[in-house]
Amino acid sequence: MKTFRFQSITTEEFFAFLEQKLPGIAAKVNADAWLHEPGLPANAPVFRSEKAEALAVLAEGWEKGVRPTSEQIAGWNASETLLYLQHLPRKLSESDCAALDAAFGLMGKGNYELLVEWLVIASGSDYEPAFGKIREVLSRVGRMKYLRPLYTALGATERTRALARDIFAAQSPSYHGLSRRVVSGVLEKYAG
Repeated sequence: MKTFRFQSITTEEFFAFLEQKLPGIAAKVNADAWLHEPGLPANAPVFRSEKAEALAVLAEGWEKGVRPTSEQIAGWNASETLLYLQHLPRKLSESDCAALDAAFGLMGKGNYELLVEWLVIASGSDYEPAFGKIREVLSRVGRMKYLRPLYTALGATERTRALARDIFAAQSPSYHGLSRRVVSGVLEKYAG
């Protein structure tokens, strides 16, 4: 830090300095691969979470009728619930959507991460009981983080595409210009 304070240096200058001060360390950590090759290097750490893997496996069992118990759900924090929802199929039957909402109380969630993940599933599933909540969220929120996945999911069926176009027509003046352009691009990709 002392040597280069208040100035910029190139990668090459950094490596020359590193080699001078800590000979061989760059080669030892495969620094060239980290900086100049695509993807993660072979020596990149691999992180595992047994809890995350268990939640993913549980969610992937949905189509086979595997459901979490109410006790399991009650013990999950918001991140665990989100991870579970993210691994569920994007298209569920009406009865499965109703069961999912009942088990998790999804329509009443104030946490937009959870609520939007649920509404993406509901949108892709053409789940009409969620249409009012979808309209409400898309009328209140202007963040691309939520707009893009919701409008994309609404492209699943003719009925949800019509809903998306109707909401966008009403709400687009309140969206930021970039959000308007991105959502407009999403709507243009809809079939029919």
